Amino acid sequence: MELYKADQKNEEIFKLNGIDYIFYTRLPNTEDKIKYMAEAVKKENGKISDKYESTFRAKYKCGCELVTGFPETFPDGNPQFEYKGKPISSDPKSANYNEDWKELILPNFLNQIIIFSTKVYDGIDLKEKLDKALETANKNIIEETELDEESPLESSSLQR
Repeated sequence: MELYKADQKNEEIFKLNGIDYIFYTRLPNTEDKIKYMAEAVKKENGKISDKYESTFRAKYKCGCELVTGFPETFPDGNPQFEYKGKPISSDPKSANYNEDWKELILPNFLNQIIIFSTKVYDGIDLKEKLDKALETANKNIIEETELDEESPLESSSLQR
């Protein structure tokens, strides 16, 4: 088992509209995990309620806390994000630093952050599961299309 420090800087790719955006993230520590579990599972009338809304809110809120920044530019040198026509940065040392970068940028990546949170908090890689589901669906569509394209003669001979 490979061990990681919770404050280790990692890179995550969040795809949006066909563009790969790079974000710096950290892994959740024990306090992060306790906070996530407390927010994801609420009590109603003395009973534990696992409602999707509270779970998704917890995934988004706690996931955003694990996003620590982003490179100011793409590898080609163009800015990753702009606000009011100017590049913005998450790095306080940059001339383009905007202290509101999380509020400006992260709401655009709601689904990606929920998928990221599910992976780091619940140990479930939704992206991998979604990719496999899409691959299976595409195979089924191709097979169905191939069956539909058979000539009537070939279809009738298969039924004998």
